[in-house]
Amino acid sequence: MPSRFEIDYRDTNIAWEPLVDEVFGELTSSFLEMPKGEGFIDYPTFEKGYQTLKRHTDAFAKLTPETVLAAVRDAPIAFIVFRCILGFSPPEWAYVTTEMTGVEVDQARRVPSTAACV
Repeated sequence: MPSRFEIDYRDTNIAWEPLVDEVFGELTSSFLEMPKGEGFIDYPTFEKGYQTLKRHTDAFAKLTPETVLAAVRDAPIAFIVFRCILGFSPPEWAYVTTEMTGVEVDQARRVPSTAACV
């Protein structure tokens, strides 16, 4: 059987099931392959921060400095979760913080238990 790239899609007699199976067989998510090791927090810790952030922001519908700060006060790990959701690495977050606030943030400092997302 030809691959999905070799099929003439104008043909009305296409066997769709094998093509669909081929596509679904190739789908993967790197998000499911979470890195582990020193510098990464475990999933239960991340989930606690995520759920706290979700609760304080009304499922992210009310994402304000006040609601995020309330979540961070309730569960400090929510700060790391928020950074991860925004897609910032620790050095990027430090750089943006310095640029936007003028407060010098050391980009080289690493805190092993919370430096990276799960």
